[in-house]
Amino acid sequence: YAIATLAFFAVHFNKPPLYTIENLARSLAFIPYIGDGGQWRPVLGKGWTLNYEMFFYAFFAICLFFNKYIGILLSILSLAIIGFLGYKIRGQTTLDFYFNTIILYFAIGMLVALAAQQKLPFVKNAAIATFISVCIVGLVVLISMSSIPLVFRDFLQLISIFAALYLVCRPETSFKNPLSTSLAGGLGDSSYALYLF
Repeated sequence: YAIATLAFFAVHFNKPPLYTIENLARSLAFIPYIGDGGQWRPVLGKGWTLNYEMFFYAFFAICLFFNKYIGILLSILSLAIIGFLGYKIRGQTTLDFYFNTIILYFAIGMLVALAAQQKLPFVKNAAIATFISVCIVGLVVLISMSSIPLVFRDFLQLISIFAALYLVCRPETSFKNPLSTSLAGGLGDSSYALYLF
């Protein structure tokens, strides 16, 4: 990210008001600011997702000071509250940037990890969990075509994302071929670099 940001900055250097040393420093330090097009974008626009990711890492690191299960529960509940506050808070301050519904995806990711390790009560039976997941994804696709309030549509979308990711991440889903495994792993490892460039 730093290499891609510096390369992009060098090409656009000294084109006010966006490509300044101050904005470069903010971008490299993952401090959100209003950038290109009046949106929350760093020097390299695609890096905006990393501002949320670094927030999650810092937040999760704090939760490591608690007992494992209390920390996980605290993380998921806090992220859910912050995410749902995103429906109410709309502004132009750095704090407002974090109160966004996108934070809910981090909570979903943690639940998927727990589900894939079969540490959630409703996924102990893999066959039933798979069946329910397929039904949820199908139902959400149908409902998303109808006109329901945004908050309910987003909630259903989060549930379907959880169900779809669970189907991919569950223990029964694996590549048997070593070549497929290394290819998939390599693509996964390089995906963000490919995205940035």
